[in-house]
Amino acid sequence: MVDLHTHLFPGLDDGAQDEDEFLRMAEAAVREGIRTVVGTPHHLNGVYVNPADRVLKAEGRARALLLEREIPLQIRAAQEVHLSVELFSAIDNDEILFLDGRKGRYLLLELPHRIPSDIDRWVYELRLRGIVPVLAHVERYAYFRERPQRLFALVEEGAVLQVTAGSFSGVFGEDVRTFALRLAEHGWVHLVASDAHRAFGRRGFHLAEANQILERILGPEEVAAMYTRAQEILSGREIFVEEGEPFSPPGKTEVFFTRLRSLFVRKR
Repeated sequence: MVDLHTHLFPGLDDGAQDEDEFLRMAEAAVREGIRTVVGTPHHLNGVYVNPADRVLKAEGRARALLLEREIPLQIRAAQEVHLSVELFSAIDNDEILFLDGRKGRYLLLELPHRIPSDIDRWVYELRLRGIVPVLAHVERYAYFRERPQRLFALVEEGAVLQVTAGSFSGVFGEDVRTFALRLAEHGWVHLVASDAHRAFGRRGFHLAEANQILERILGPEEVAAMYTRAQEILSGREIFVEEGEPFSPPGKTEVFFTRLRSLFVRKR
């Protein structure tokens, strides 16, 4: 498996705080079945500033630690870049590490909690530059849960959707789990990643459990295709994602039956 979104580089953000915690996370990733992991520290989110050179230095140290401890994990460096007025200048100044490397095309993009009304314009301008925004943890935004059609429109503009593994098992609450499952059932989950900040617990990896849930909904071949897509992104190859089936925000009755169905899927 390839995990495109983690916070395991020590001391850069709210993820691993030291090298010991980094090693615990690396070992936990291997136990999950992950073979390649991308460290994506927060950048430009108003709290953390992690330009490309700093992240690459952390990647070098992380590789040395993995080699020293003989942990069989491949590690890559990128950033989870916050959508802000500084975004385009940061790109122009070569501060950005894309998922496929410096001067790549796939940008792991974190949106503000309050989604800007002109979000489609931001996506459009990125696409004009040849950049593909990979929108992080889209299921966790109340804005999209209430207005899923806005999310579908971003895919039409060329965005790729990443859903967090733990969302499928309810780590972030029932509303998030319900929306994550609906996205999967209607064909809108392009990538699954952990967004892991810790080795275990709520902010652990949760990929193995997510795979089991998704295989029951989509089948093993489609789940495998998601990880193939992730590998293609790391390689900088062009990917193609099909638009799913649009759906509307559920009414109270539909919410009840969706949650009931999700409990059944989880327990099978």
